Amino acid sequence: YQRRVHGGRQYHGDFNQFHDYEHWPGYLLMVLRVGLCILFVMGVSSTIYRTHNSRLVTFLRRLCFLGSVWFLAFPVLVVFSSMLDEYDRHLTVTVGAIVLQSLALGFFLNLFLRHSEYLKISTLSQVGTFYYTGSTKGVIGSRIAVD
Repeated sequence: YQRRVHGGRQYHGDFNQFHDYEHWPGYLLMVLRVGLCILFVMGVSSTIYRTHNSRLVTFLRRLCFLGSVWFLAFPVLVVFSSMLDEYDRHLTVTVGAIVLQSLALGFFLNLFLRHSEYLKISTLSQVGTFYYTGSTKGVIGSRIAVD
């Protein structure tokens, strides 16, 4: 990673080098994200194909969709920003990346926490949590999660 970032320094000597992806190290980072997205979708799809649990399939489809959007959001943002004027690109990539990462974290938190599909299909549904253990003292339960 450091070589790719350092390689980009020869193209721009100012602060924008970390937010400007219009050179070969930046293109490489975008290709890596798209490649990782493809591997992620292939892995989740093969898991969906092998399972017969409808709840698990529903959860995995949601995970596949959200994960794909997360992997592809930044490359799409960079492609979109390349259509803008040069002086708008830095702000677009910076603010866009912050907004997209925040939204993604919110959606992933919703997918995995509280009374979600994940909780229903995992062994965590059978154990106590920090907030509710079944006891009145509020102490963490004695069970250990398998997940």
